[in-house]
Amino acid sequence: ETGQLEKAERAYHALVLLLRRRAAIQRGPLQEGDVGIAEVLFELHLVAKDLGAEERAAENLESAFDAAALDPSENERFESALRVSGDAEMLLRALDRRLTVAENAAERASVLAEIAAAQEQLGQSDRALASLIRAIGESPDSMGLYDRAQVLAQKTGELDDYATMLERAADRAQEDGDGELACRLLMQLGNLEENERRDLSRAAALYARAQETECALSRVWSARARVAALLNDESVELAMLRKLIDVPASAGSPERTDALYRLSDLELANQDTLPSGVATLASAIEAEPRYEHAARALQAALLLEPASKEAITALEQVARAASDDALLLDALGRKIEVQGATQDVLREAVDVADRLEDSGRVEALLLRAVDAAKDADGDLRAALWAVKRLAELRESQGNLRDAMQWLHEAADVATGEESRTMSLRVAQIAADSLNDLETSADAYERLLRAEPGEPAVWQPMLLVVRRMGDRDRLEKTLRSTVENVFDVALRCGLRIELATLLRETDRRDEAIDLLHAVLADDPDHAHAAGELAGLLEESGRTDELVALLGGQLEACQMRSDPLAGVQFARR
Repeated sequence: ETGQLEKAERAYHALVLLLRRRAAIQRGPLQEGDVGIAEVLFELHLVAKDLGAEERAAENLESAFDAAALDPSENERFESALRVSGDAEMLLRALDRRLTVAENAAERASVLAEIAAAQEQLGQSDRALASLIRAIGESPDSMGLYDRAQVLAQKTGELDDYATMLERAADRAQEDGDGELACRLLMQLGNLEENERRDLSRAAALYARAQETECALSRVWSARARVAALLNDESVELAMLRKLIDVPASAGSPERTDALYRLSDLELANQDTLPSGVATLASAIEAEPRYEHAARALQAALLLEPASKEAITALEQVARAASDDALLLDALGRKIEVQGATQDVLREAVDVADRLEDSGRVEALLLRAVDAAKDADGDLRAALWAVKRLAELRESQGNLRDAMQWLHEAADVATGEESRTMSLRVAQIAADSLNDLETSADAYERLLRAEPGEPAVWQPMLLVVRRMGDRDRLEKTLRSTVENVFDVALRCGLRIELATLLRETDRRDEAIDLLHAVLADDPDHAHAAGELAGLLEESGRTDELVALLGGQLEACQMRSDPLAGVQFARR
């Protein structure tokens, strides 16, 4: 490594002498961590070569080969050194020598496989294939050799020779009664014909021969079914698939699962066998869930038979198992069309469409729910949920007129607090957003009939009626409300407003009675007293006016209100 080659050569020579003395004393194979004589001699060969001593390098190399031939462990270390050096030719020479002393077929097959690898490294693909074929001849049951040989046969264009070799090997195995080996070889050859040479009929015949061995039947049936499908031989395909699905489920065969899915595909593609296809698919899913495959197969079946309840139910089950909202919405939509639009199904479909943010589908389903309730018995109560959702949807879209209409319909069929809340919302939208005062007033009026004294109803209603400028309606509202308000201050305020309205229409006597009623409730109500005094004076009812002013003056004195007392005294 430091370029001191002569010193390195002397050191390696010394090491060889040391190792030979050890070998003379310590007989037997090299142990882990030991250095072999052959590998040291090979290093000497490399040093001599670097020094330009070609003759000495050649002698060292031959000595290395001789040392390796004396002991398998030495040979193993020597070959490892050759692999590390990357010298494939030398490695090939070492392997050839080992092949000549190999004691059994398995060892010869192993060496031949290594020779093939070295030959391939040297670009000798033809020779490598020949070595692999020899290795297969020595060990026909080493299936890994066939795969390597097939790759090389493709590379060299020798697939025909390789196929011939495989068939002969299969024939020999059958003659020898080795059904397992014959099956493996026939399957290998069938795979070659199917995937490389594209001779499907030949592949089918070879797989049929493999079946006769009665070995690896699941794999054989699967291959026969696959090729039959490619050949459009449905009878053979179905026969093989049914054999596969008869394999006990406990066996956990992937071929059986594949067969279940394939058989369900075939059955679902035929109207006559569609129900059995649904059952087969259920068995397939139980063996191994493949939800995407199942969904595609069922949707294709429903194109063929849209009204199949079995397929729709299966599609719904697949969608739920897969937690696939888009697929579930599809299944629920089909269920609604075929089995009828029940409120429960429609409600779930709306929730799913909402999760998918499909507002168009949400709206269509809500309208369908309303129509379904009307068609059933004309009673919208069953679809109240949908009517409320439609109102919310329209309001979110800014279509307040429609929102108000849906709220109105919902309020008509709802009860109690729910109906009240929706009616209030109708009135609010009508007044505040649409300036539809008539509709708002009507809504409040309906609420007042149920709750005549509720401030949350009559207060906003009075605001609306005042905006309308309808004095008659305002008077009517005030009159119907005042007697049902039990809060003194609120009742007094309503009576004063009504009295003012009556005074403006020149109905002083009625106004005077109302103001007297205010003072009966609240004798200290200065504003009412002032208004009443004015009306009495206008009406010429002097005695009553004097009595009123005297009573108010005494009341001011009693409550220590000199300012108000002065005003009444002056009057």
